[in-house]
Amino acid sequence: MNIHEAPFDQFQRYEICKRVIDRMGTGLTKLNILDVGGYSTDIEGKPWLPAVSIFNNHNVFVIDTVECEMHGYMTTDATNLPFDDNSFDFVITNDVLEHIEPYNREQFLNELIRVSKNHVILNTPYYTPQNVIAEKFLYEYIVNVLHGENRMLEEHLIYGLPKLDDIKKVLNKINVKYCYCVSSDTDNWLKLMVIRHELLSRGIENNIIKLLDIYYNKFSFEKEIGLQEGYRLTLIIDKDNSDSCYENCNFLKELKVRSEVPKIDISLSTLIELYKLKSQNEEKDNLDLFYYDGELLSSRMSTESSVVQTFKCHSHNLYKIGLLVATYKEKLSGLIKVRITEKETNEIIYSSKISGSNLQDNDWLYLDFIPRYKSINKEYKIKITYSYKDGLGPSFYFSERNKYGTLTVNGKQKNGSLAIKVFVRNMDSAEKYFFIEQSYNEIKSRYEKLSDIIEGNEKNISSLIKEREQYTNIINSLTKTIETLETQEQLYDNEVERNRRCILELEQKCDQHKININSQEEAINIYNKDIQMLSKRLEEKNKYIEELEKHEQESTIQIEIMKSEIHKLTNKNNSYSSKLKNAKNELRKIISYLKGM
Repeated sequence: MNIHEAPFDQFQRYEICKRVIDRMGTGLTKLNILDVGGYSTDIEGKPWLPAVSIFNNHNVFVIDTVECEMHGYMTTDATNLPFDDNSFDFVITNDVLEHIEPYNREQFLNELIRVSKNHVILNTPYYTPQNVIAEKFLYEYIVNVLHGENRMLEEHLIYGLPKLDDIKKVLNKINVKYCYCVSSDTDNWLKLMVIRHELLSRGIENNIIKLLDIYYNKFSFEKEIGLQEGYRLTLIIDKDNSDSCYENCNFLKELKVRSEVPKIDISLSTLIELYKLKSQNEEKDNLDLFYYDGELLSSRMSTESSVVQTFKCHSHNLYKIGLLVATYKEKLSGLIKVRITEKETNEIIYSSKISGSNLQDNDWLYLDFIPRYKSINKEYKIKITYSYKDGLGPSFYFSERNKYGTLTVNGKQKNGSLAIKVFVRNMDSAEKYFFIEQSYNEIKSRYEKLSDIIEGNEKNISSLIKEREQYTNIINSLTKTIETLETQEQLYDNEVERNRRCILELEQKCDQHKININSQEEAINIYNKDIQMLSKRLEEKNKYIEELEKHEQESTIQIEIMKSEIHKLTNKNNSYSSKLKNAKNELRKIISYLKGM
């Protein structure tokens, strides 16, 4: 949610906190911030933690008394905080002090200061005679004019607004330094609150109320800071007494006390005229249906549930419906989605999302819309759904004695109908003329639109005729093409038959080939066996060759040995031959000598 879309008084508090924290000059990039009493709901009734959205660059923790499961949120008592001393760089609290019983306010302030490391920022409405009267007037307006209730304002009136002097006494007692400023003009606050509650009570679309808040937050807020007297007091408490409270807070230095504030120009006479006009309009109300019996309750609504009720209007100028609601004395979150349609035409006559927090227990929920000029004898359907994933919604009272339409709860039809008020309006001649003129303008607008459509259709018809002629030629061409294709199809069929016969012949040949292949496989098996036998023989032969090679090597060695022996013997023989020759020569010499003798 964009912070500028927050309710204007909520924006004031958090924007002041943001400016103070941004300008205190702590030098820390990521602060630990505690927001005491910071649970809220957006305009559609969904839980929202403003501090988490605004200080999204820091570590933010939020506490409050409302039971809710959200990240960074805890339910606890603010006068007895479950945190150690000096746990947070900043502690902020916005419009909480006035909801603490007066005897407990000193303890509340002490706890804020105890868990803070540096600073506490406290925003609160404070006591002035003007503020007290303004809150009393607003409360009476909500209760007596809008027939609503406001528990927050009730606590303001019961406990009393905090006084600045009382707060100063507490801070001086615990010896901490502080500074303060005043913001939000009381007159403007009162007028804006009256307008806002009036719009909410009328079921005005949330976007319109958001625009009111955005306008004030963007263009008027700056003009209502630094007042001499106003509705809201801002105190900046410096725990360490270092004078940084004022010296380092450029936000306060920049403020110039304003003696005059631009006023929202809604005079008291205007409010009185508004009340008179409201009373006069209520005097024109007539009850067309009123079934008040409600001894039974529909089951509590959840995200998946729905309530559908039909009724028939017996008069002209239907403009308001009331349904009796039960909230079980709880402050509901989530959205109630209501849609009312004319059953025959399914035309939507009312569609809105209503925050569950705006519903009151055992009270009527009124749905206002522009009067239906011709509503007599028309049947209408009311459909109610609830949107909130984390809790239960309201119930609606009904009775079996209420016999005026069909009631369906969660898709199942019930005996009886809802407790209901159906209002029609007595119109004066000016109002009737306005609605007749409005109906005439609507009919005229529809006639002009239909004329444009008819003119466009005539042009479309002529172009369609030309297109039809083109399509006729295309169809004729396609017909000839189809005939040609049929002839070709017959030829293809004949070809297919020939191919089929060829396939049969091929299949027969394949069978014969399979037989041949089988006989060849048998021959291959025999051949493989022969190969295996030859392989064995070859292995045996290789072994024999290896043995022969070994014998050959051994023989070669023996031969070499024998050659060596022969060589030796040859040498000996040669030696013996030489000696024998020499002996013969000697013998011849001897014989020769003997002969000579």
